[in-house]
Amino acid sequence: MKLKSLCLLLIMLAAPVTWIWSQGSEIVRHGIRFEKLDWEFVGGFSFCNNIITALPEDQSYTNFQSKSSGGFQFGVHPIFRISRPLTLRSGLLFSKREYQFNQKIPWDANYTEKAIMLGIPAHFIYTFGYSDVKFNLFSGLQLNYSIKNTLEYSALAVPGYRQEGSINNSFDRKRFIMDFQLGAGLRFQVSKIYIGLDLCYYLEMMNQSRFSPPRTLYIYQDLEPTFPYYSPSFWGHGIMFNLVLHKRRS
Repeated sequence: MKLKSLCLLLIMLAAPVTWIWSQGSEIVRHGIRFEKLDWEFVGGFSFCNNIITALPEDQSYTNFQSKSSGGFQFGVHPIFRISRPLTLRSGLLFSKREYQFNQKIPWDANYTEKAIMLGIPAHFIYTFGYSDVKFNLFSGLQLNYSIKNTLEYSALAVPGYRQEGSINNSFDRKRFIMDFQLGAGLRFQVSKIYIGLDLCYYLEMMNQSRFSPPRTLYIYQDLEPTFPYYSPSFWGHGIMFNLVLHKRRS
């Protein structure tokens, strides 16, 4: 599964790099005109799924499975003009991503890891269309810093007694996660601003687990019985939908 994901990543990276190389002479001729600075304010929701790569001990993938879940993000992006169709987008993006897992054997349990992240994107954007309606294609990377990771659990580890609660499991996850992102957008001019939508696919380029092989976490709170969480190694990937307000510099 990991080899398949890496091959897909190389294919997606090749397209924007090839286009930028072909436009190199145009960029050099015009120069990077950073005085042409626009701003975008974005906010929306996301859907995430997980690619499990390893489980601690001898647990079976058929007994521990990933499940899709939702999240949200919002941020602000300065837009740097490189050439007439090409821009560079950076800024800050605050996001909440959820990673859900279901367990059936030896007991029934549901787990949700909620990650609070702060990201710095670096997207190359190609824009085309008309003065009042614009389309764009973008691709690039985003470096995420994990501020906090919380594990919520609901487990029937003791027959007839379901244990529920949450713990901080930031110690079990990496602090920095790099995304590859690829997407498309649409902008409509309304008065002096553009309003639009962005659709973006992201793939986390590294395993979330800090340990190899991953470790079993033993959960205990108050006087409840202790039970193990077979903390998986996994990659997250998903889709983000964003509403965009684009303010052009006058």
